[in-house]
Amino acid sequence: MGDGAYQLVGRLELHPDGACTRLVWKCAWDLAKNPYRRYFDLALRWAMRRDFAAGLENLKALVESPAKSSEAAVVNPGQPARRCWAEIDLVALRHISRSCGDKWGAGVQIMAVVKANAYGHGVGPVARALVGHADMFGVANVTEAEELRRHVPDAPVFILGPALPDERARLAAARFIPSVSTVEEARAYAALAGAEPLPVHLVIDTGMGRIGILEEDAVTIAREILALPPSP
Repeated sequence: MGDGAYQLVGRLELHPDGACTRLVWKCAWDLAKNPYRRYFDLALRWAMRRDFAAGLENLKALVESPAKSSEAAVVNPGQPARRCWAEIDLVALRHISRSCGDKWGAGVQIMAVVKANAYGHGVGPVARALVGHADMFGVANVTEAEELRRHVPDAPVFILGPALPDERARLAAARFIPSVSTVEEARAYAALAGAEPLPVHLVIDTGMGRIGILEEDAVTIAREILALPPSP
């Protein structure tokens, strides 16, 4: 990158070294004896060094992993070849999830959001790869939840968006976890829950203005929901 006078060049080099391959990252630019550019150079090197070190450690872990390339997920198998395609490394996906768990500790649960066919990555292979690494899965609606359940039948499934009134019975019967924004929604699920309580998630609007209750109403509404009588 640059404006003609100040050019930045980055290069990744692979050098055979016996039975191994040595990886070298080089980043060079012309400071033109400019003290401001020299200051920028020092700041950039300090900011980038940890990211490069972490990236190399992740690359090392993936290269040394015993998993085989057959674990790669193929989006839309059997479709004709196209100019663009996605190859999803499930080993890397599990490594990222495991790293998050190690960083945050046992007290923090992880939800893998796999809505819209896992953002086009293939909900089946992605969800199956994350079983045991994610505590629950998140999808947009009950139809996506039913599709996900076919791939991971025992995993908790949270529905991020509001359900339509005629979808609530399907949701409750499958024991998906709905999001609610009103006491009325919670009351409707309580009536459908049956003998076993149905977990719900009370959404608080943090500024997007799409769904959820206002922050100042959260405690009052939460208490009203908790006070709802169980289903007969």
